[in-house]
Amino acid sequence: MRLAVSSNAMIEGFIEKKGSDGGWERCYCVLSGKYLYFYKDKDQNTTYDYFYLKSADVFEDEAKYQITVKGQNDQRVIKVLDLKSWAKAIRAKTIEILLE
Repeated sequence: MRLAVSSNAMIEGFIEKKGSDGGWERCYCVLSGKYLYFYKDKDQNTTYDYFYLKSADVFEDEAKYQITVKGQNDQRVIKVLDLKSWAKAIRAKTIEILLE
């Protein structure tokens, strides 16, 4: 599964993701298809988390290098150094999904 997801990736790389306990965890994230996929490491084949992007809103906090992606019932908060590239890619994918 991992190889197929990566081959169709719009953007991918190491990020920090806010956990359910409020702490930050380093992981590998891939934006592919209609999802953000989260892996414990770049070489993992199985996701430990994912986020469906349909109807998602994207919010940036440049001061904290954070992107919040909010869906209808859920959200993910990520930290990335390349904030603009990630936010642009996630927004483009959400628009593409809306136009389907």
